[in-house]
Amino acid sequence: MDDREDNLFAIESLLRPVGRPVVRAHSGDEALKTVLRGGIAVIILDVVMPQMDGLEVLAYL
Repeated sequence: MDDREDNLFAIESLLRPVGRPVVRAHSGDEALKTVLRGGIAVIILDVVMPQMDGLEVLAYL
């Protein structure tokens, strides 16, 4: 998760060769909603995000 498009693109480019779908979230709230829907195996959190940062997301998880 990240709130900057260039960072999201870079992370997605690194993960693409793994061959698994990559789901983006632009905020902590969006990330939590995505995780609650299920099917997420790995989460990359950004510590500095709007509204709810990555550490807060981690605490909720």
